[in-house]
Amino acid sequence: MKSGARRLATMAQRFSFSSTEELTVETKKRIFCFPYAGGSSFAFRKMGQILDSAADLVLLDYPGHGTRSGEEFAGSMTELVEDIAGKVLVDMRLNSCHDCMFLGHSMGALVAYETARVLENSITIERLILCGSLPPGMEKTDFGSYDREGAFDHFFRMGWIPDEIRKEKELYDYFSEIIYSDVRIMNTFNTGKEANHVHIPLSIYYGVEDGDCDRESMKKWAEKTTADCRFCPMDGDHFFLFRDSRAFCARIIKEDLPVDLCRVGL
Repeated sequence: MKSGARRLATMAQRFSFSSTEELTVETKKRIFCFPYAGGSSFAFRKMGQILDSAADLVLLDYPGHGTRSGEEFAGSMTELVEDIAGKVLVDMRLNSCHDCMFLGHSMGALVAYETARVLENSITIERLILCGSLPPGMEKTDFGSYDREGAFDHFFRMGWIPDEIRKEKELYDYFSEIIYSDVRIMNTFNTGKEANHVHIPLSIYYGVEDGDCDRESMKKWAEKTTADCRFCPMDGDHFFLFRDSRAFCARIIKEDLPVDLCRVGL
């Protein structure tokens, strides 16, 4: 990642704010949203509507996903993180933001965490809100064992893929390719190659019915930061934040955003 890191450092310097530079735009709290494997920015749209008066959600798409479906997929976690880090830096500059938060779900939690590791010395990331994911290095799924069909079946069993996608060949071909690309990325995730922690506060959310995210394993997230780490169990399964977006939004406002619930209508 050395060449990529140099490019990001140059970009960060180019987009950095001087201590005397004035903000030209009044902004709410800016939260960058990182989708789960096979997902897209569309998953967070309802949350964006609910939180509209409290925060500006920036709905990210990975290459080849959602609004970026015409692009080639990232070939590795390193390549994906470099791509997303660049998008974050550009957005922060264009919107005159000095600080932000990251919100990621499942694979998106790991991408958010790795992107934060790359950017934390360039921008102020106030908090990482990480949902439905074990800490790096504790994954229970052997992603390297899946072919395209196996990867699709794994996520189908998790309950978020509608049955009609499996039955319609065109839809199946489209989504199975996206899912398999994300599985391959997860298989390149090397957590042991360098110091693996951040200096950013963490909020760890998980569904109490999610069999992969047991409380004892989730506590290991505290070892991934030198700052505070709070744990926030929620009713529901792996997709708790999307099945009841209002409850999740109310919780993050209470825990992570200094905003009156009445102002947001929750």
